[in-house]
Amino acid sequence: MKPSPSPAAMAVAMAGALLIAVGLPLLWLTQGHGDYTLDDPYIHLALAQRIAQGFYGLNPGESAAPSSSLLWPLLLTLLGAQRFAPLLINVACTLASAWLLGRLVGQWSWPQDAASTRRQALTLLLLLLAGNLIGLAYSGMEHSLQLLLTIACAYALQCAWQQREIPRACLLAAALGPAVRYELLSLLLLMATLLWLQQRRRDAVLLLLSGTLPLLGFALFLHAQGLPPLPGSVMVKEGLHGDGAQFLLQRLHEAWQDRRSIPLLLLGAACLWQAGAQRAQRRWMLLAAAGVAVAHLLCGRYGWFYRYEIYAALFLSLVLLISLQPVQPQRWRYSAYLLAMLALLYLPGTLLAPLSARNIYEQQYQMHRFVSLWWRRDVAANDIGWLAYGTQPLRVLDLVGLATPEAARPDKDAAWLQAIVARRKIGLVMIYPNWFGQVPAQWILLAQLRLGSRPIVVGGDTVNFYASSPQAAAELRPLLRDFAASLPAGPHLELR
Repeated sequence: MKPSPSPAAMAVAMAGALLIAVGLPLLWLTQGHGDYTLDDPYIHLALAQRIAQGFYGLNPGESAAPSSSLLWPLLLTLLGAQRFAPLLINVACTLASAWLLGRLVGQWSWPQDAASTRRQALTLLLLLLAGNLIGLAYSGMEHSLQLLLTIACAYALQCAWQQREIPRACLLAAALGPAVRYELLSLLLLMATLLWLQQRRRDAVLLLLSGTLPLLGFALFLHAQGLPPLPGSVMVKEGLHGDGAQFLLQRLHEAWQDRRSIPLLLLGAACLWQAGAQRAQRRWMLLAAAGVAVAHLLCGRYGWFYRYEIYAALFLSLVLLISLQPVQPQRWRYSAYLLAMLALLYLPGTLLAPLSARNIYEQQYQMHRFVSLWWRRDVAANDIGWLAYGTQPLRVLDLVGLATPEAARPDKDAAWLQAIVARRKIGLVMIYPNWFGQVPAQWILLAQLRLGSRPIVVGGDTVNFYASSPQAAAELRPLLRDFAASLPAGPHLELR
């Protein structure tokens, strides 16, 4: 009888096939150009370019922390800030994640028969889809690396569950986690708990220090630059404007109202329920795992193309599978139902990846083309990734505030918009019309760039091009006519 492939080999093969199945239509829909499913990767790439020049920010002379990750821009800097560097890293992380999932699932006590091989294969496929590993690979963001580190922490929990020593590679993953995404502080604390339960208390303390000291050093660095202790993207997206108690109460209220928090609530509750049936150390492991759900409910966000809470959902799912050991048909069936529901919930992240990349190609990339090839001057916008990447020495005024700390404020009326644009002597403003209540009366609407497809990940299907003065309008009109004639099939520019 021909031996069955190992679970790790099956998982890597499935992940590779899915990456190709998504990548080919993505390349076709972007007319061979290829693009990410979000504009945000180009913020990281632009920051990496500036780091290579010895400056932390997007605009010369203006310190800013537009990246939500300490480690990710540094990693891109080492790779030369090349456009497809995030994709290469993410593909490698996705394949490594699949391999590690295969190792984790393969360590369960499966019966040696063909039915078990099929169950292992289906379990791994559902885990790949439930974790949105394929969709996130094409996001160009640090979430693929975050998921790899998350799976390594789940693997460590399985080792502790089976009373085996936690591998040092898993400890390294836990220590690196917070530098990749701040949310992984919860997994760092969980890993320290596992070490404590194994009577490795010195290692637990060292792990906590190694995972938190880089963040403390980064906060001190930002403070020295005259910035808040957290990156601008964290401050803006988390809405950190009130005191701590107010923030936690607001976040609990949002989590209660947001249906996307339901999977974490149910998974956390399931871990608590499982804890009641376990003894001693295993009970504490499940309680610590439930703490990951609580931490995200208190401090995390949801959605934005199925990426913010996915690490916690995947981790809690793996913890439940480890506690259930679903190798018998009935237990496996219940576990498969759980994974299937999560896979259906996060499947759009995979299926919509090609269409999302087309959004970025038809909108943000075309804006980049106009600024870099026609306008060649400073610009103001509210989506600044593609505009900032590869357009030096142009300056980009980020009206959202990620890259322009001055703009990180909740009240942005027409008077404020006029003042900040005039102060920086910017002639062109490119914004979504619905993002601001009113625009200054002095601005002149010259054109509207419209998508040729349904908006999925962009802020709207239309971007308005404004001139901030009559002089700028006179210069922009002939450039916009030339640009309109150069657009590829799909997007179109309506001149005013």
